[in-house]
Amino acid sequence: MKITIIFSLLVIPFLTLAQQRLNPDTKENKIDIEHISNVWNYQGQRIDGRTLQGKSIILDFGSIYCAPCVASIRKLDKIAEKHADIVVLFVTKDKYDRIDGFFSKNSNLLKNAYVVFEDTSLNKLFPHVFEPHVAWLNAEHVLKYITNSDVISESSIASFIAGEPLEMGSKSDFIHDAEREMLVWYKELKGMQTQSFRYRYALLGKHIEGVAWKQFQRVDSVSRNVRWGGVNVPILTIYLTTLNKKNLMMTQIITDGVDASDLHYIEQDIPKSIWETKHTYCYEFRDTWPIDEKQWHLYVKDNLDNFFKFRTDFVYKNRECWILKCKSEINKAVKQNKEVLGFNDAFWGWIGTKNNKIGGTPVIIDDNISSLDLKKLECRLDQEASLETVNKYLEPHNLFFEVQDIIIETLTFKSLD
Repeated sequence: MKITIIFSLLVIPFLTLAQQRLNPDTKENKIDIEHISNVWNYQGQRIDGRTLQGKSIILDFGSIYCAPCVASIRKLDKIAEKHADIVVLFVTKDKYDRIDGFFSKNSNLLKNAYVVFEDTSLNKLFPHVFEPHVAWLNAEHVLKYITNSDVISESSIASFIAGEPLEMGSKSDFIHDAEREMLVWYKELKGMQTQSFRYRYALLGKHIEGVAWKQFQRVDSVSRNVRWGGVNVPILTIYLTTLNKKNLMMTQIITDGVDASDLHYIEQDIPKSIWETKHTYCYEFRDTWPIDEKQWHLYVKDNLDNFFKFRTDFVYKNRECWILKCKSEINKAVKQNKEVLGFNDAFWGWIGTKNNKIGGTPVIIDDNISSLDLKKLECRLDQEASLETVNKYLEPHNLFFEVQDIIIETLTFKSLD
């Protein structure tokens, strides 16, 4: 079945298909385009479908109020400049006046891609929750992929145009309704203690395609029931959430025989959206309310360990830490940002990144140092800089790091395989 599309604000018959999910790479999803209306930066605001024949099309759904969306269209615009046989459309529900003001002010942002404004038709045909949301149509206008924007690169676009198969993953579009049961299997638990029998527990298996990442919690005081869980959640997030340790720094986590990249996404060659299909899980826990929190956390940890074949321990461990101290008052006149352009431009951001490495050295800030001062303080230090280099950089600010062995709460993951 072919879908004939006239992209405009008019209500047209094909919109009844919007309730169906378009499955990539099927003949039924060949789209015949008569014309595209509401194109902000095209003569007459209308693209004739005949001019698109033989060209691949990338539909990048987003909004000018969404920073990742703007970053996505900027990246696609630069790639489109090098490929005459691809058309990039930034599809948005934003009003014309907003679009006109934004792109006119940021004229260097968009030179090769086109903007479809005040859209309703395409958003209904490609339903989604999170943006950026990218649909890939090949030269025959058959839908091949629906992805996040992180898989967009010079090489992936070139391979796509050449018709080469790509491992793109499938973007999570729809949020699971926590009020309904999930249609997935329950794992049989071994070694359950008699005293824990009253708990109703379910760990629901691996990643579910087409379901958006979500965590939820429901407390029903009438039925005296508490229920919480998550869909497509990384292992580490499951542990930290269910054990009420969400504020734990990554440096407070140590692995023994466990690959840290299996627990938590680490910047690497593989795009995050593809990593998620292999390393995220669905889970759900239920109990009567109120609960014995200490007993509950122990029960959850034991059963998570059983499922993932780990042995985890929360211990207070004597570890080497970097303690940030101040000689007197911070010298704010030296190398202070007049305008902080981003979190990582500030020393506070450098510390946050340092603490975001599993198994790294914990960085602790002395109580008499204000986080606001550290956010204003400029920083261009490399993350691998030595203690001597960092202290030399901080000396004009009356700041310094001191290495100390202190007792710090630590979560250890050890493989049982």
